[in-house]
Amino acid sequence: MSKRKVLVPLDGSEFSRQIVRVVQEYFDSRDVSIVLFRVVQPPNVPLELPSARDMIVGSYPMSGSYEAYSAAMERSYAVVEQEMETLRSEIADDLRPEAERLREQGYMVKIEVQFGDPAPRIIQYVNDEQIGLVAMATHGRSGVSRLVLGSVAERVLRGSSAPVLLLRPQETAPQQSVAHQLATALGSSTNLRLAVATDGSIFGQRAVRTAAQLQEMIGGALTVLVTASGREGVAKAHEIMKEAAELVADVRPPAEKTPLVGYADEVLLNYLHEHPCNMLVVGAFGDRGAGGAHSVGPTAHRLVQEAPISVLLVKGHRPALRKMLVCAGVEDEAVVNVAAQVARASGAQVTLAGIP
Repeated sequence: MSKRKVLVPLDGSEFSRQIVRVVQEYFDSRDVSIVLFRVVQPPNVPLELPSARDMIVGSYPMSGSYEAYSAAMERSYAVVEQEMETLRSEIADDLRPEAERLREQGYMVKIEVQFGDPAPRIIQYVNDEQIGLVAMATHGRSGVSRLVLGSVAERVLRGSSAPVLLLRPQETAPQQSVAHQLATALGSSTNLRLAVATDGSIFGQRAVRTAAQLQEMIGGALTVLVTASGREGVAKAHEIMKEAAELVADVRPPAEKTPLVGYADEVLLNYLHEHPCNMLVVGAFGDRGAGGAHSVGPTAHRLVQEAPISVLLVKGHRPALRKMLVCAGVEDEAVVNVAAQVARASGAQVTLAGIP
């Protein structure tokens, strides 16, 4: 039985190579072969050739200049070809230790180096070589992307005929989990920073009310993040900001109000990365549409998945905290600690459900 081919695109960084370990965890060496794939920009072809220019007088070529020009071009391309082969060899040498490590563990490994635009080269190779899976790390926030992915990863995801496994690893290991960070901040309410996001929808308004109540119970500072798309205009943004300000008028210390214009998920994630908070409170956004009672929409769903902090997702019509169900594993002491502190402040009844 032939082995399934797994294409692993790399960009030369240690960050991108983290996907190799994931492939090893998911796939046995008896089932797959691996292609370590690297695409780089080719060397520039010189546009001016002195030997050819010397054969031109004004705008007219001299006798025999075409042959001289052709010879000069051939020499130039020969130099470029040599540079490309040298570069290809250097990159292959860089990938070889990784390939040898995989081979020692029983994997069949091929090194492939190509020149050009990475995404089209990856997609073409997938189609030409009958690749069974593309596995790649995405830098996540490199550039502006609707899917909050790296541009190459997004283009491959859209254009590949094979399944794509994407890994968004941590560039640096966090010192504490977000639960530990929140538990520590709750223990010192003067350092606690809460944020709530709204796009002016009824779900966003409920989130703002809940955040105001939460801030009153547990203390700390509250920031209201008001999102508006560019097409809605300045007047609509001002209207949403005015409504949000009225909902937090009684908050002490006074809540900070910050307008954010653009796609809600993008601008909120950018803000949270640049302005660290301890908890984000959100409801469903306008993109929930006419979904059922359990629908929260893609924006809220993405924020829960991608936000670098704890997220409280407000649902239903009962924002008051009366009963809390805490689902935690035996090692999740920080989660239990957070729940206990919030319950103590709110007077809520807690039920603990252990997860083995």
